[in-house]
Amino acid sequence: MYIERVPNRNSPPAVLLRESYREGSKIRKRTLANLSKLPESVVDNLKIVLRGGAAIENLSNSFSVERSLPHGHVAAVLGTIKKLGLHNLIAPDNSTKRALVLAMLVARILDPRSKLATARGLNSETCFSSLSELLGLEKADEDDLYSALDWLVEKQALIENELAKIHLTEGSLVLYALSSTYFEGTQCPLAKYGYNRDKKKGFLQIVFGLLCDKLGCPIASEKAVTRVALLQATQKELDKIVTATHRDKRALKGADQIGLRVGRVLNSKGVGKYFNISITEESFSYSLNEAAITKEAALDGVYIIRTSVRAETLNAAQTLRAYKSLAQVEQAFRSYKTVDLKVRPIYHRLEQRVKAHVFLCMLAYYVEWHMRKALAPLLLDEEKVTEGEGKIVSVVVPAKRSKKTRAKAATKKTIEKFPVHSFRTMIADLATIVKNKFQSQGLEASLTFEKITQPTVLQQKALDLLGVSLICTQ
Repeated sequence: MYIERVPNRNSPPAVLLRESYREGSKIRKRTLANLSKLPESVVDNLKIVLRGGAAIENLSNSFSVERSLPHGHVAAVLGTIKKLGLHNLIAPDNSTKRALVLAMLVARILDPRSKLATARGLNSETCFSSLSELLGLEKADEDDLYSALDWLVEKQALIENELAKIHLTEGSLVLYALSSTYFEGTQCPLAKYGYNRDKKKGFLQIVFGLLCDKLGCPIASEKAVTRVALLQATQKELDKIVTATHRDKRALKGADQIGLRVGRVLNSKGVGKYFNISITEESFSYSLNEAAITKEAALDGVYIIRTSVRAETLNAAQTLRAYKSLAQVEQAFRSYKTVDLKVRPIYHRLEQRVKAHVFLCMLAYYVEWHMRKALAPLLLDEEKVTEGEGKIVSVVVPAKRSKKTRAKAATKKTIEKFPVHSFRTMIADLATIVKNKFQSQGLEASLTFEKITQPTVLQQKALDLLGVSLICTQ
């Protein structure tokens, strides 16, 4: 049997229930009922039944939601990792170890927790997102994660070298700074007592360095002992830029290049006049009126920027601007340590595990840094500066935010009238995109299927900016 609609001249089509039969060698059909007066929904349900389906009296009672897993934020981060090709830098072939490292990377960005809590979030019975499903991890415990960390740290040099090839060229300016974080426990040989930037008295701490390109994109991280503030890569050696007060003569000795350098006297409003400092091994003198400089210096003081880079390669203004670029690393440390990734506190005891933890956090910040740049139009972050905006009038006076960024901060709206997010609230918004698993109830044949929440216009805009899809594959 089947339903057929028959044209009826000036009247609506006739809806007929018919069946086919054979008469000799010919196929005939006959009408069993006229369904023209039935509601359209009834006719549609009858079509389903005739095709072998089942008519559902109450849809809401016929299906149950077996599970709902937050998914959008996972898809955004995991998609970014794969778009950057970071998964292939970690290991070219898919494996359980690589999947565990990727899981720790994503978890570190979304919700930094202990390795025990992270492992709990990867087990099918206790997972709190779609992460384990997307990575094909049915279960994991903390020992599995520790083993994956040990495997990762062995690849650190190789991965960092590959990142350097991507982001640096010969002679590139690179930024390097040190920070420290407190340590839980007393057994790790890396942990020492000393000046504690975290204001945690009585705690051991470790010192580690972060290497970034000139835009602040992290490239390498390691426990470090050097005090170099900024490095410029050359073919065979590293040139450096250091600072000192005008009284710190020790910092002015031992230079690779002695000559004319730039200094700056600032008044209480942060403005002043340039002056040159002629440096010799024994002393240095000001080329401007020393008495006038001394008077102005009484307000805020004098600092000296000194470099071994030749003036024809890096002039005075460029030197000062390069030194000020270290603010990019300071911003990285803020996200690295407190705001997002929470590298502290560190609970690991073994030296290699501590290094692996710091390296894992660096890789997580690498992913977050790229996500922030892509999502900048929706965030309070500074977007890419267009010509004429954000122009640096003085290398000493702090650069102003662009007009677009100031407008976002004032109106709390983007140029497209979306509400402005922080990175954290954008991630929380994406987490409301859920992967639902449905199970049929009361039907002859059991039916199970998955359905992902339809993203809002804002969420779709974020996914488009990131260049990722909600459908993720390994």
